[in-house]
Amino acid sequence: MVVGSYFGANAVFADGSVHFLKAGMDVRIMARLITRAGGEVLRAKVCRYRPQWLAVVGIGAFRVAFDAPKAVMGRQELVLGDTGVWVLPNPSGLNAHYTVDTLAEAFADLREAVRIQQHRNQTVAGR
Repeated sequence: MVVGSYFGANAVFADGSVHFLKAGMDVRIMARLITRAGGEVLRAKVCRYRPQWLAVVGIGAFRVAFDAPKAVMGRQELVLGDTGVWVLPNPSGLNAHYTVDTLAEAFADLREAVRIQQHRNQTVAGR
């Protein structure tokens, strides 16, 4: 999750830490913060808490953290235990590839997948 301003952004990383990322931060520093190690920490948390879905905001972060250079937005083939994985576009104002409408659509797709899975779980539990 990222909460931004003109000067930079507060980012919540996979290990649960929060860092203020200055606008214009050196790319080498950014690369050290977004690593495969972050993906390993996130995998461990998913295994511990067992959510139905893991949503990662930002395709670049997902590709690095999960060593998936060809990943695309949306539902991933990767499953962590019973947890489905979804990649969402970063809603940062710096992301010129998505409009408000296409961002809303991407997030709605995940919401619909969650709704379908909850319905299936309720149906199975009711048998």
